[in-house]
Amino acid sequence: MWKKYLHIVTLCIFIFSLYGCIEYFEHAGVKTVSGLLVVEGTIDHEETIIKLSRSGYIGATIAEYEYVENAEVYVESRDGF
Repeated sequence: MWKKYLHIVTLCIFIFSLYGCIEYFEHAGVKTVSGLLVVEGTIDHEETIIKLSRSGYIGATIAEYEYVENAEVYVESRDGF
């Protein structure tokens, strides 16, 4: 009984996975909004690394990313250090 139930559930999951996403969807703002400042980084006890770049559209290649250079970035803790 359990094997038959398991086979039916497995078959249903397989069928639904084939027909999961029927229509392609892309948000309208993805291609129109660009140039926003993106701040990404890692804060560690020994080293802090911050990268600044400008946002682009989702289909851009790495070569098309606009990195911000020679910027002054200050990282301050709750203690003020």
